[in-house]
Amino acid sequence: MSNLDLGYVQDETDVQVELFGVSPSQIFEMAELDRVCFKEETSYPPWTFYFFLTAPGSDGFSLYRDGSLVGFILFRKESRSVGSIITIDVSPWERGKGLGSRLLLETERALAESGVRQVLLQVAVENAPAISFYEGKNYRKKKELGGYYGPGKSAYLMVKKIFDRGSPSP
Repeated sequence: MSNLDLGYVQDETDVQVELFGVSPSQIFEMAELDRVCFKEETSYPPWTFYFFLTAPGSDGFSLYRDGSLVGFILFRKESRSVGSIITIDVSPWERGKGLGSRLLLETERALAESGVRQVLLQVAVENAPAISFYEGKNYRKKKELGGYYGPGKSAYLMVKKIFDRGSPSP
């Protein structure tokens, strides 16, 4: 999937945003956007993006507007039937335009086409907007992971079942 031009996304402002696969050459751009999107204790350093992008079964999609990275998602196929969302980042000034939904939809399709039937993700318990976003996409809280982001910083493990042939569940 990486480095493939996957076409244009029409956001709610009718401005075209290009959707591409991701590659290790983007790690510094992704790390910078991640620092803008998340608190210091939950954002990833550049080397972590390199690890994620070069690990077997990992992939992702990125969104560019006018040559600038405005969003990306990284995911991994954990087993034959289980995939996970590593991170999804959308620039704060680009939120609410359907870009995160498009990234998630493309990821679910790619994972479903590879045989995945269940998608997992972790989200900070205090990140109410993200929890609401995922619940709106039919992800459900499975359990709380105490100390996931460090002492006193928990996450929810959220899960969604997806269908075959690239059709995400409703």
